[in-house]
Amino acid sequence: MMRALCLALLLLMPATARAGGKAGVGSGLPYGTPLFGAGLELDLGNHLSALGGIGAGNYDAPWAFGVRLSLNGPQSRWRPHLTGMRWTEGYGAYAGVDQDIGRPGGFVLTYGIGFGDVNLEARVGAMFGLGWRF
Repeated sequence: MMRALCLALLLLMPATARAGGKAGVGSGLPYGTPLFGAGLELDLGNHLSALGGIGAGNYDAPWAFGVRLSLNGPQSRWRPHLTGMRWTEGYGAYAGVDQDIGRPGGFVLTYGIGFGDVNLEARVGAMFGLGWRF
């Protein structure tokens, strides 16, 4: 299983390194907590990125980190994605979209719906954020 995962990660990496990512503020686990926070996403390839955030809330440590698989490359204006997160209260998964506002490489809206170990009755949460792609 581990070999298959490593092979899949290698196939997602680009032939040449491309440093880029996104910084933003919003609500949802990619921004640290289900409440409000700030997050950073770093591209590991054209379709894979690592992300982390720190947020507000009455949690032991309001932070989260995870990985994101984008179904479209960074040149696309609409980038659907799947995100897996680990935070102080457990785990979460999101399905969402990054949408460029205007030209690619500027402001980005991120929104999605998630499920996981969140202190909500339904354990389902929404994600919304505004960021800058660099």
